[in-house]
Amino acid sequence: LVGVETSRRVAAQLVGKAIADLGVLGERAEPLRMIARFIVDRKT
Repeated sequence: LVGVETSRRVAAQLVGKAIADLGVLGERAEPLRMIARFIVDRKT
């Protein structure tokens, strides 16, 4: 088990990689990028 801060850090790293990987899809992937950012940035 890991703490909340570690979990958030790992999630942010994974989302960053996922967003980078979506680069090949161009603008069509923007909704996915927005969802990923929302999930990792939300506070509640």
